[in-house]
Amino acid sequence: MVHPYMRQKKNMSSSENIDNISAEVVAMLSRLHVIVIGPGLGRDEAMLETCARVIVEAKKQNIPFVLDADGLYLAQTRPELVHGCKECILTPNVVEFGRLAKAQGVDVQAEDPAQVCSKLAKAFGGVTIIQKGNKDYISNGEHTLV
Repeated sequence: MVHPYMRQKKNMSSSENIDNISAEVVAMLSRLHVIVIGPGLGRDEAMLETCARVIVEAKKQNIPFVLDADGLYLAQTRPELVHGCKECILTPNVVEFGRLAKAQGVDVQAEDPAQVCSKLAKAFGGVTIIQKGNKDYISNGEHTLV
């Protein structure tokens, strides 16, 4: 389901703001089993802030969430949103993985490729990462599958 309340800053009416848009989305969380944030999101400041608020509330309600595409930008720039959240899955491609690793101080070139995904998952406090590539690595920092 794509949420119809989400707005870019330029498309907000005079009666809309991040607070009331976030409240509309958060009000729906109890009816959801999982949230996917990212595909088609873009980098608009209002959209990202709304998503950040939804993530905070999803964590409080123990609702699992997946960050993909532009949703990964939130994990890169605001890692506290996902740090230590066992209900969070990050799904970066090669380029996105490199950005996340750099933001967390993990050198993808100096590390054994089989260990990098695990190291990044640990840096994020045990989130699950699905590193997409020629070989996919899935790790929560303790267990890694190839």
